[in-house]
Amino acid sequence: MSGNRNSEVEVHWDDASGRLLNLVIALLNQRMPRSLSWIAGHVDGYGDGDSADTVRKRFSRDRQVLEDLGIRIVESEIHDDDNHPETGFRVERSLSFLPEISFTPGEWDAVTAASRWALTDSQARQVRSAFSKLAAAGQRESAGGVSPVVGEVPDTLDLGGEDVEAINRALDRGLALEFRYWPTPLAQPQDRRMDPWALAARDGKLFLTGFDLDREGQRTFRLSRLTDVAVLQQFITHDRPAGSPRSLVARGLAAAATETTARVLFTTDGAHELRALAAPGTPDNPDNRAEPQLTDPRGEVLTLGPVDRDRLVRLAAAYAPDALVLDPPEVVDAVITLLDHAATVYGGEQP
Repeated sequence: MSGNRNSEVEVHWDDASGRLLNLVIALLNQRMPRSLSWIAGHVDGYGDGDSADTVRKRFSRDRQVLEDLGIRIVESEIHDDDNHPETGFRVERSLSFLPEISFTPGEWDAVTAASRWALTDSQARQVRSAFSKLAAAGQRESAGGVSPVVGEVPDTLDLGGEDVEAINRALDRGLALEFRYWPTPLAQPQDRRMDPWALAARDGKLFLTGFDLDREGQRTFRLSRLTDVAVLQQFITHDRPAGSPRSLVARGLAAAATETTARVLFTTDGAHELRALAAPGTPDNPDNRAEPQLTDPRGEVLTLGPVDRDRLVRLAAAYAPDALVLDPPEVVDAVITLLDHAATVYGGEQP
């Protein structure tokens, strides 16, 4: 297995991503719904000599991934050449595509944050170039947002095309997996083995869930924390529970207590992305906004969550000092650790 997780990797187009794109293009360009047999014969990535059952499972999983990304594939009854009824599929344009892009102040804060953090020099050039083009197009003026001090720290994605294909193959054929897993970007990697059950998106992130063969229980892994994925030559011994991929991932995250609730002090009117994580106001509140939980001379205090703990830590670090986590203590310590690391690696004052 590979050594340094944070080393640069070659950027390439993997087969799974290509298959998803081919499927969307094919169904968009058809005047009528198309059957699974048509998809297997006309969409690259489905007609590789696999059985009809394998094609069905692959399409079902791809359909769920696309739906998590906002692209809706709907079904209706059609008839084959012999006038036998069968199910046809098409992309529903009205439910899948957004209008012309514009940014609210909070969204512009998020774009600015992303532009200010890059793990390598090559990434920094590309990200800041894209940000400059958006600003030149007038998005900064229309948004009117204020940039956070530190950009949100992203995960490093080491998964290659072979890794993604290994996950898909294991899910299709009911085989066990082994891989290397980083609990946090700065932790030492762990070798893990599992019977995979489902792959699904939650809060904009992809997760793999299944039965951990060494921990003897369900575990859920963020895809951006995996690398060196390999299919084992053994069938899974723990059957997948009932439920959709998304529900299985949600169940795994809840069981692992990866979500948390925190009280955050907002010292300015910014940090809109963090504010959006607060619980909505009561029906008596005409703006349906979250109400401050207590009075503080420095600003307003809101309770955020339940939200993914890692996401909360990164966002709080991104918007400091406009947003300060008050509790729980473990989240406060995690934010300080992340800011300390950023200051050490990239320079600047210690928090």
